[in-house]
Amino acid sequence: MMKEKNCTKKCSAGPRVLRILLFIIILIQFTSAQATGLMKESGIYKINYITLLVHENGFVDVEEELEVNNTIASIFTPRNILDLLITDSEGNKLQYESVSGNNKQLITFYLLSPDERLIRLRYRTLDLTSKNASTWTLKFSTSSVPRHTIIKIEFPPGSNVISLRPRNILRYPQNLTSPLWLYPQVKDFGFECDYETGPSIPGGDGTHPYAVASIAVMAVVMIFLSIYILRKGKEEKILGEVKEEKGKEEEKVSKIKPSVLNVLEENERKVVEVLQDSDDEITQAYIYKTTGIPKATLSDLMKRLEKRNVIERRRDGRINWIKLKKWVFNK
Repeated sequence: MMKEKNCTKKCSAGPRVLRILLFIIILIQFTSAQATGLMKESGIYKINYITLLVHENGFVDVEEELEVNNTIASIFTPRNILDLLITDSEGNKLQYESVSGNNKQLITFYLLSPDERLIRLRYRTLDLTSKNASTWTLKFSTSSVPRHTIIKIEFPPGSNVISLRPRNILRYPQNLTSPLWLYPQVKDFGFECDYETGPSIPGGDGTHPYAVASIAVMAVVMIFLSIYILRKGKEEKILGEVKEEKGKEEEKVSKIKPSVLNVLEENERKVVEVLQDSDDEITQAYIYKTTGIPKATLSDLMKRLEKRNVIERRRDGRINWIKLKKWVFNK
Protein backbone atom coordinates (compact mmCIF):
# COMPACT_ATOMS: atom_id res chain seq x y z
CA MET A 1 0.00 0.00 0.00
CA MET A 2 2.85 2.38 0.89
CA LYS A 3 4.55 1.57 -2.41
CA GLU A 4 1.39 2.44 -4.32
CA LYS A 5 1.14 5.82 -2.51
CA ASN A 6 4.80 6.61 -3.24
CA CYS A 7 4.29 5.69 -6.89
CA THR A 8 1.22 7.93 -7.06
CA LYS A 9 3.15 10.86 -5.62
CA LYS A 10 6.07 10.35 -7.99
CA CYS A 11 3.77 10.00 -11.02
CA SER A 12 1.83 13.17 -10.13
CA ALA A 13 5.06 15.09 -9.54
CA GLY A 14 6.47 14.04 -12.90
CA PRO A 15 4.51 16.48 -15.13
CA ARG A 16 5.15 19.30 -12.65
CA VAL A 17 8.90 18.68 -12.73
CA LEU A 18 8.83 18.51 -16.53
CA ARG A 19 6.94 21.80 -16.67
CA ILE A 20 9.49 23.48 -14.40
CA LEU A 21 12.35 22.17 -16.54
CA LEU A 22 10.69 23.48 -19.72
CA PHE A 23 10.20 26.88 -18.12
CA ILE A 24 13.89 26.98 -17.12
CA ILE A 25 14.84 26.18 -20.71
CA ILE A 26 12.61 29.01 -21.99
CA LEU A 27 14.12 31.34 -19.37
CA ILE A 28 17.62 30.50 -20.66
CA GLN A 29 16.42 31.20 -24.22
CA PHE A 30 15.00 34.54 -23.06
CA THR A 31 18.38 35.50 -21.55
CA SER A 32 20.03 34.60 -24.84
CA ALA A 33 17.38 36.55 -26.75
CA GLN A 34 18.08 39.63 -24.64
CA ALA A 35 21.74 39.42 -25.61
CA THR A 36 21.23 38.79 -29.33
CA GLY A 37 17.98 40.71 -29.94
CA LEU A 38 16.33 37.62 -31.50
CA MET A 39 13.31 35.50 -30.49
CA LYS A 40 14.22 31.82 -30.78
CA GLU A 41 12.14 28.66 -30.52
CA SER A 42 9.11 30.47 -29.21
CA GLY A 43 6.65 27.90 -30.55
CA ILE A 44 4.97 30.62 -32.65
CA TYR A 45 4.38 29.32 -36.18
CA LYS A 46 2.57 32.34 -37.64
CA ILE A 47 1.32 35.76 -36.59
CA ASN A 48 -1.85 36.27 -38.62
CA TYR A 49 -2.88 39.78 -37.61
CA ILE A 50 -2.18 42.49 -35.04
CA THR A 51 -4.63 45.25 -34.10
CA LEU A 52 -3.43 48.41 -32.35
CA LEU A 53 -6.24 50.57 -30.92
CA VAL A 54 -4.70 53.88 -29.84
CA HIS A 55 -6.45 56.01 -27.20
CA GLU A 56 -6.18 59.76 -26.62
CA ASN A 57 -4.35 59.25 -23.30
CA GLY A 58 -1.58 57.22 -24.98
CA PHE A 59 -2.78 53.78 -23.96
CA VAL A 60 -2.78 51.19 -26.75
CA ASP A 61 -5.01 48.10 -26.78
CA VAL A 62 -3.12 45.32 -28.57
CA GLU A 63 -4.72 42.17 -29.98
CA GLU A 64 -2.74 39.45 -31.80
CA GLU A 65 -3.87 36.24 -33.49
CA LEU A 66 -1.17 33.57 -33.44
CA GLU A 67 -0.75 30.07 -34.81
CA VAL A 68 1.41 27.79 -32.65
CA ASN A 69 3.17 24.49 -33.32
CA ASN A 70 3.80 23.39 -29.74
CA THR A 71 1.84 22.91 -26.51
CA ILE A 72 4.11 25.48 -24.85
CA ALA A 73 4.81 28.75 -26.63
CA SER A 74 6.29 32.12 -25.75
CA ILE A 75 6.22 35.62 -27.18
CA PHE A 76 7.69 39.00 -26.31
CA THR A 77 5.50 41.91 -25.19
CA PRO A 78 6.32 45.38 -23.84
CA ARG A 79 7.65 45.32 -20.28
CA ASN A 80 4.68 47.13 -18.72
CA ILE A 81 1.31 45.71 -19.75
CA LEU A 82 -2.15 45.56 -18.17
CA ASP A 83 -5.16 43.24 -18.49
CA LEU A 84 -3.25 40.45 -20.25
CA LEU A 85 -5.62 37.80 -21.61
CA ILE A 86 -4.61 34.73 -23.63
CA THR A 87 -7.35 32.49 -25.07
CA ASP A 88 -7.64 29.58 -27.48
CA SER A 89 -10.01 29.42 -30.47
CA GLU A 90 -12.94 28.47 -28.19
CA GLY A 91 -12.35 31.37 -25.80
CA ASN A 92 -10.79 29.29 -23.01
CA LYS A 93 -8.30 31.23 -20.86
CA LEU A 94 -4.76 29.87 -20.93
CA GLN A 95 -2.32 29.86 -18.03
CA TYR A 96 0.89 31.82 -18.53
CA GLU A 97 4.09 32.91 -16.84
CA SER A 98 6.18 36.01 -17.48
CA VAL A 99 9.84 36.99 -17.16
CA SER A 100 10.82 40.67 -17.42
CA GLY A 101 13.88 41.99 -19.24
CA ASN A 102 15.26 45.48 -19.87
CA ASN A 103 12.45 46.87 -22.01
CA LYS A 104 10.30 43.82 -22.68
CA GLN A 105 9.01 40.65 -21.08
CA LEU A 106 8.68 37.06 -22.23
CA ILE A 107 5.19 35.60 -21.90
CA THR A 108 5.09 31.79 -21.83
CA PHE A 109 1.67 30.15 -22.12
CA TYR A 110 0.42 26.57 -22.00
CA LEU A 111 -2.15 25.09 -24.36
CA LEU A 112 -5.02 22.98 -23.04
CA SER A 113 -4.95 20.61 -26.02
CA PRO A 114 -2.14 19.44 -28.35
CA ASP A 115 -4.57 19.86 -31.26
CA GLU A 116 -5.10 23.56 -30.54
CA ARG A 117 -3.31 25.87 -32.98
CA LEU A 118 -5.08 29.27 -32.96
CA ILE A 119 -4.35 31.63 -30.05
CA ARG A 120 -5.47 35.20 -29.30
CA LEU A 121 -3.46 37.49 -27.06
CA ARG A 122 -4.79 40.82 -25.72
CA TYR A 123 -3.27 43.46 -23.46
CA ARG A 124 -3.08 47.22 -22.81
CA THR A 125 0.12 49.25 -22.52
CA LEU A 126 1.60 52.76 -22.36
CA ASP A 127 5.04 51.58 -23.53
CA LEU A 128 4.26 52.00 -27.25
CA THR A 129 3.61 55.75 -27.21
CA SER A 130 5.49 58.89 -26.22
CA LYS A 131 4.60 62.58 -26.44
CA ASN A 132 6.60 65.70 -27.36
CA ALA A 133 4.56 68.91 -27.08
CA SER A 134 1.38 68.19 -29.08
CA THR A 135 2.85 65.37 -31.16
CA TRP A 136 2.51 61.72 -30.18
CA THR A 137 4.80 58.97 -31.49
CA LEU A 138 3.67 55.36 -31.80
CA LYS A 139 6.56 52.87 -31.96
CA PHE A 140 5.98 49.15 -32.48
CA SER A 141 8.09 46.15 -33.49
CA THR A 142 7.20 42.51 -33.93
CA SER A 143 8.13 39.27 -35.64
CA SER A 144 5.99 38.71 -38.74
CA VAL A 145 5.39 36.39 -41.66
CA PRO A 146 6.12 38.37 -44.85
CA ARG A 147 3.11 38.63 -47.20
CA HIS A 148 0.88 37.09 -44.51
CA THR A 149 0.85 39.15 -41.30
CA ILE A 150 -1.48 42.17 -41.29
CA ILE A 151 -1.28 45.09 -38.86
CA LYS A 152 -4.28 47.39 -38.38
CA ILE A 153 -3.87 50.71 -36.54
CA GLU A 154 -6.86 52.74 -35.31
CA PHE A 155 -6.01 56.24 -34.06
CA PRO A 156 -8.24 58.36 -31.78
CA PRO A 157 -11.14 60.08 -33.59
CA GLY A 158 -10.09 63.36 -35.19
CA SER A 159 -6.39 62.50 -35.17
CA ASN A 160 -3.99 63.82 -37.80
CA VAL A 161 -1.40 61.23 -38.85
CA ILE A 162 1.73 63.20 -39.71
CA SER A 163 4.34 60.65 -40.81
CA LEU A 164 5.18 56.96 -41.00
CA ARG A 165 8.70 55.51 -40.88
CA PRO A 166 10.09 53.72 -42.85
CA ARG A 167 8.40 55.51 -45.73
CA ASN A 168 8.44 52.48 -48.05
CA ILE A 169 6.11 50.34 -45.90
CA LEU A 170 3.37 48.72 -47.97
CA ARG A 171 0.16 50.24 -46.60
CA TYR A 172 -3.44 51.20 -47.29
CA PRO A 173 -4.55 53.92 -47.66
CA GLN A 174 -1.56 55.85 -48.97
CA ASN A 175 -2.64 59.18 -47.46
CA LEU A 176 -2.13 58.07 -43.81
CA THR A 177 -5.68 58.10 -42.49
CA SER A 178 -7.29 55.99 -39.78
CA PRO A 179 -7.65 53.03 -39.83
CA LEU A 180 -4.25 52.33 -41.35
CA TRP A 181 -3.37 48.86 -42.70
CA LEU A 182 0.28 47.76 -42.85
CA TYR A 183 1.58 44.71 -44.75
CA PRO A 184 5.03 43.63 -43.45
CA GLN A 185 7.52 42.40 -46.06
CA VAL A 186 10.27 41.36 -43.61
CA LYS A 187 10.42 38.94 -40.65
CA ASP A 188 11.63 41.50 -38.11
CA PHE A 189 9.18 44.34 -38.69
CA GLY A 190 9.04 47.70 -36.95
CA PHE A 191 7.68 51.19 -37.56
CA GLU A 192 7.29 54.63 -36.00
CA CYS A 193 4.30 56.87 -36.60
CA ASP A 194 3.80 60.51 -35.57
CA TYR A 195 0.27 61.80 -35.01
CA GLU A 196 -1.67 64.57 -33.31
CA THR A 197 -4.98 64.07 -31.55
CA GLY A 198 -7.97 66.34 -32.07
CA PRO A 199 -8.43 69.40 -29.77
CA SER A 200 -10.05 68.66 -26.44
CA ILE A 201 -12.95 70.78 -25.13
CA PRO A 202 -12.04 72.66 -21.91
CA GLY A 203 -14.27 72.84 -18.84
CA GLY A 204 -14.67 71.08 -15.54
CA ASP A 205 -17.50 68.88 -16.81
CA GLY A 206 -15.93 68.40 -20.25
CA THR A 207 -18.23 70.99 -21.88
CA HIS A 208 -17.60 74.62 -22.75
CA PRO A 209 -20.52 77.02 -23.47
CA TYR A 210 -18.71 78.58 -26.44
CA ALA A 211 -18.04 75.14 -27.86
CA VAL A 212 -21.71 74.19 -27.50
CA ALA A 213 -22.76 77.43 -29.24
CA SER A 214 -20.30 76.80 -32.06
CA ILE A 215 -21.62 73.28 -32.57
CA ALA A 216 -25.20 74.57 -32.62
CA VAL A 217 -24.33 77.21 -35.25
CA MET A 218 -22.53 74.62 -37.34
CA ALA A 219 -25.55 72.31 -37.12
CA VAL A 220 -27.91 75.08 -38.32
CA VAL A 221 -25.55 75.92 -41.19
CA MET A 222 -25.35 72.27 -42.19
CA ILE A 223 -29.15 71.97 -42.19
CA PHE A 224 -29.58 74.99 -44.49
CA LEU A 225 -26.75 73.78 -46.69
CA SER A 226 -28.39 70.36 -47.00
CA ILE A 227 -31.72 71.93 -47.97
CA TYR A 228 -29.97 74.08 -50.59
CA ILE A 229 -28.21 71.05 -52.07
CA LEU A 230 -31.45 69.07 -52.21
CA ARG A 231 -33.30 71.88 -53.99
CA LYS A 232 -30.60 73.23 -56.29
CA GLY A 233 -28.24 70.33 -56.81
CA LYS A 234 -30.42 67.51 -58.13
CA GLU A 235 -29.01 67.68 -61.63
CA GLU A 236 -25.42 67.74 -60.38
CA LYS A 237 -26.13 64.79 -58.10
CA ILE A 238 -27.61 62.72 -60.91
CA LEU A 239 -24.66 63.60 -63.16
CA GLY A 240 -22.26 62.65 -60.40
CA GLU A 241 -23.97 59.27 -59.94
CA VAL A 242 -23.70 58.58 -63.67
CA LYS A 243 -19.99 59.44 -63.63
CA GLU A 244 -19.48 57.27 -60.57
CA GLU A 245 -21.14 54.30 -62.26
CA LYS A 246 -18.94 54.78 -65.33
CA GLY A 247 -15.93 55.02 -63.06
CA LYS A 248 -16.88 51.74 -61.39
CA GLU A 249 -17.13 50.01 -64.76
CA GLU A 250 -13.72 51.35 -65.77
CA GLU A 251 -12.20 50.21 -62.48
CA LYS A 252 -13.53 46.71 -63.00
CA VAL A 253 -11.94 46.54 -66.45
CA SER A 254 -8.63 47.87 -65.08
CA LYS A 255 -5.82 45.57 -64.03
CA ILE A 256 -4.78 44.96 -60.44
CA LYS A 257 -2.01 47.09 -58.94
CA PRO A 258 1.41 45.37 -59.16
CA SER A 259 2.02 46.18 -55.47
CA VAL A 260 -1.03 44.04 -54.59
CA LEU A 261 -0.13 41.14 -56.92
CA ASN A 262 3.41 41.04 -55.53
CA VAL A 263 2.20 40.17 -52.02
CA LEU A 264 -0.24 37.45 -53.12
CA GLU A 265 0.47 33.76 -52.99
CA GLU A 266 -0.25 31.55 -56.01
CA ASN A 267 -3.78 30.51 -54.98
CA GLU A 268 -4.61 34.05 -53.83
CA ARG A 269 -3.57 35.38 -57.23
CA LYS A 270 -5.81 32.82 -58.98
CA VAL A 271 -8.81 34.05 -56.99
CA VAL A 272 -8.03 37.72 -57.68
CA GLU A 273 -7.66 37.03 -61.42
CA VAL A 274 -11.06 35.32 -61.51
CA LEU A 275 -12.64 38.25 -59.64
CA GLN A 276 -11.11 40.94 -61.88
CA ASP A 277 -12.55 39.25 -64.98
CA SER A 278 -16.11 39.45 -63.61
CA ASP A 279 -18.33 42.50 -63.99
CA ASP A 280 -19.86 42.21 -60.53
CA GLU A 281 -20.00 39.91 -57.51
CA ILE A 282 -19.47 36.21 -58.05
CA THR A 283 -20.15 33.33 -55.73
CA GLN A 284 -17.53 31.47 -53.77
CA ALA A 285 -18.87 28.26 -55.33
CA TYR A 286 -18.08 29.64 -58.80
CA ILE A 287 -14.51 30.47 -57.71
CA TYR A 288 -14.16 26.93 -56.34
CA LYS A 289 -15.30 25.38 -59.64
CA THR A 290 -13.14 27.75 -61.72
CA THR A 291 -9.89 27.48 -59.77
CA GLY A 292 -10.14 23.92 -58.45
CA ILE A 293 -8.84 25.05 -55.04
CA PRO A 294 -10.10 22.69 -52.26
CA LYS A 295 -13.06 24.07 -50.32
CA ALA A 296 -11.32 24.18 -46.93
CA THR A 297 -8.24 25.88 -48.42
CA LEU A 298 -10.45 28.33 -50.34
CA SER A 299 -12.41 29.23 -47.19
CA ASP A 300 -9.20 30.06 -45.27
CA LEU A 301 -7.88 31.96 -48.29
CA MET A 302 -11.05 34.09 -48.46
CA LYS A 303 -10.77 34.99 -44.77
CA ARG A 304 -7.15 36.01 -45.31
CA LEU A 305 -7.95 38.19 -48.34
CA GLU A 306 -10.82 39.83 -46.45
CA LYS A 307 -8.54 40.64 -43.50
CA ARG A 308 -6.05 42.15 -45.94
CA ASN A 309 -8.84 44.40 -47.23
CA VAL A 310 -8.46 42.96 -50.75
CA ILE A 311 -11.97 41.48 -51.11
CA GLU A 312 -15.44 42.14 -49.76
CA ARG A 313 -17.75 39.28 -48.81
CA ARG A 314 -21.55 39.31 -48.55
CA ARG A 315 -23.63 36.39 -47.34
CA ASP A 316 -27.11 35.81 -48.82
CA GLY A 317 -28.64 32.73 -47.18
CA ARG A 318 -26.19 29.92 -47.89
CA ILE A 319 -24.49 31.76 -50.74
CA ASN A 320 -21.26 33.74 -50.28
CA TRP A 321 -20.89 36.63 -52.76
CA ILE A 322 -17.37 37.94 -53.36
CA LYS A 323 -15.99 41.05 -55.07
CA LEU A 324 -12.71 43.00 -55.13
CA LYS A 325 -12.19 46.23 -53.18
CA LYS A 326 -11.88 49.35 -55.34
CA TRP A 327 -8.43 50.32 -54.10
CA VAL A 328 -6.72 47.22 -55.55
CA PHE A 329 -7.37 48.39 -59.15
CA ASN A 330 -5.09 50.66 -61.17
CA LYS A 331 -6.56 54.13 -61.62
